[in-house]
Amino acid sequence: MKQKPVLILYLLAITAFIFALLKYIFVGSSISANFLVLEIFSFIGFISVVYFTDRLIRQNKKEKEDAEIAYKEKIDNLQQKIDHYKKSVDNLKKESNTDAKSIDEIDIIKKDLKEITTNASNIRTLGSEILEKIAHYYEIGLGVCYFKIKPSTKFSVQGVYGLNEDEILDEIDEKSGISGESIVNKKAILVNDVDEDYFKIESCSGSSKPKHLYFLPIVVNKETIGLIELATFKLINIDNYWDNISDGIKDLKVI
Repeated sequence: MKQKPVLILYLLAITAFIFALLKYIFVGSSISANFLVLEIFSFIGFISVVYFTDRLIRQNKKEKEDAEIAYKEKIDNLQQKIDHYKKSVDNLKKESNTDAKSIDEIDIIKKDLKEITTNASNIRTLGSEILEKIAHYYEIGLGVCYFKIKPSTKFSVQGVYGLNEDEILDEIDEKSGISGESIVNKKAILVNDVDEDYFKIESCSGSSKPKHLYFLPIVVNKETIGLIELATFKLINIDNYWDNISDGIKDLKVI
């Protein structure tokens, strides 16, 4: 019940009571005091009924509004939990598509790469063997290994995996797009949005475009002396461990 109608009801009740009193003027002295008192108490009783009815309605309305607010807050909390669980599920799906390695596995990979680096007879053999060893531990589609042969400032191909050398650039340098960015910044870079014009991976099911590209610099004494490019169909997380893994390649003897 709205406030204005309730006030009108009070006014009508008071008006009715006033008219009831006025009529006793015409009756005269025949009205007893007891009757008049009874009339007053009747009026008070009527007003009390209106008051408590209004109060009850207001209380019920407030309880209903509080219940609606509590219900909305409950729904919002449930929606937040649902969104949180959806995000967790998405993260789990993403993690299920990765090839994360433990610390022990990383140490093994680094040890194997160090052995290859120590025993390599020439830089060409070294590049190919590094890619083959990485492919042994990670599911890669193809790879290219570049090394800078001094006094040249360019990086030339010294090993490939999964493709022909005529499908790639013979040389790259610090201005060669993302490759150059990785060389200059000495940081591993992951690219998920692979350009349609980038190389494709040949498989028994046909020619497919890789989904992820990794640019992994080989840094020795704060200088980038090599770069490895990998193309994969799924995330392998090697960029997260590359600083540790690449320690196995730093003790070069053939450059």
